[in-house]
Amino acid sequence: MKEDIKYIEQWALLKIIDNYEIKNTVTTDDRLCLVEKVVRDISVTFPACIFRTLPNYARLSVIEALDYNEVLSMDNIHYVESELRNIDEAYENYDWFIVDKAREIKRSQRGSYV
Repeated sequence: MKEDIKYIEQWALLKIIDNYEIKNTVTTDDRLCLVEKVVRDISVTFPACIFRTLPNYARLSVIEALDYNEVLSMDNIHYVESELRNIDEAYENYDWFIVDKAREIKRSQRGSYV
């Protein structure tokens, strides 16, 4: 499990570094509405404890969602992460999520080398 966590975290960090240039702020009339939508979508999609277990992967997920909604900025990343940290969740074993995510990443990596 430890190796899977390390692999996912390194992969996510490299993906952030290689693919995103993030401004400090972004201005748009719908910014807050869109950022709240990102918080809701992410909190439904991922178990909350994953955001404490895999911080780089969590940040990549936040960045991808904000980028998709065209509100990617450091301010918005910090806002979403702060909101996600406030989600209460009873402890559950999400080791399966880590194993599945590591397998999915490794499979996609192999496919990109062909």
